[in-house]
Amino acid sequence: MSDTTWWRQPATPEHAAAAALSAALIRVEPVRAQSARALYPLIAESSSGDGVAARRKAGPLSTLMQALIDSDLQCTDLALACEQWLMHPSADTGAALVVAAGSLETSPKEKELAWLCGAGIDVAMAEVALNGLRDASDAACSLIAAGCAQLIPRVWVARQLGVSRDALHRRIRATGADDWRHLLGAFASPCTT
Repeated sequence: MSDTTWWRQPATPEHAAAAALSAALIRVEPVRAQSARALYPLIAESSSGDGVAARRKAGPLSTLMQALIDSDLQCTDLALACEQWLMHPSADTGAALVVAAGSLETSPKEKELAWLCGAGIDVAMAEVALNGLRDASDAACSLIAAGCAQLIPRVWVARQLGVSRDALHRRIRATGADDWRHLLGAFASPCTT
């Protein structure tokens, strides 16, 4: 039997930061949660070792992480580790973030959103980068659409892929809303017996 939660365990600081922003999106009041979308691009900045952009947005970042802590004290370690890694990315802060994200008990909805906006979007964007927007699978484009509907700014995705926002919009709206869900099962679980 396989462990159905294996895919929610973040393996990288980037995926763990996406899990933290996903938790904020779900657990924090809607008005405050909106800033999670604006802060999402900071993950890419910090993954390159540069926390300057996050330090420039320290106010909104700290406010969102405090709101996450206020909404659920179990999220304290995750929120603090995320804030620390985004502003001061290093191997140590990244490792602490991965540990904090892996130890948080979350709902199935949070697990799915964390995967969607972390490892899932990485897989989908890699496929689009490799095959081109026109030739990418509907599942990858559907996953991008789902991520953009939840947390990931569409403009940021378009910039990362080197395509226009309009071209991205046209391609992802032509996919089925749930075409991406089979990708959850496409990865072999390391926890199968």
